[in-house]
Amino acid sequence: MGARANYSMTTPALTASTSSDIIYIIRQQPEPRQGVRRFVSDLPDHKPLLQIICRVARERDGLEFSGHRVYEEALRQRVPVLNNLGILVTRYGVLEKVGPSTARGAYYRVIDLDAVADEVNKLPKP
Repeated sequence: MGARANYSMTTPALTASTSSDIIYIIRQQPEPRQGVRRFVSDLPDHKPLLQIICRVARERDGLEFSGHRVYEEALRQRVPVLNNLGILVTRYGVLEKVGPSTARGAYYRVIDLDAVADEVNKLPKP
C-alpha cells in the first residue's frame, strides 16, 4: 500500500502586521458625512461643487457619473472646480472611482448619496 500525499487545503492566517495594516486602512477611510465636513472646512469655496455632484448623481439615480459632467456643470455655474475629483475619493471618502479612467475620463459614484446630500444641505449658507 503506497503512502498518501498530505494536501492541506488551508489558507495562511493573517499575520499581526497584516491585520494591523488592514485595520489601519479601514480607519483611514472617513465616513462620508465626516468627509463632507472636512472637505468644506479645508476648501470652503468648493461647497457648491458638492451640491453639483449630488445633483448630477441624482440625475443618474445614484449610479456612476462622469467627472467631466461635474466639471462642465461647475464651469457653467461659475463654481470653483477641482481639476480632478480624485481628492474626494482618496482624502475625503465622499466618492469612489468606478473602473479605470478612459479616454472619456473618470467615472465616480457617491458612496452614500443620501448621507452626503443631507450633510451638504445642513452646511451653513454663505
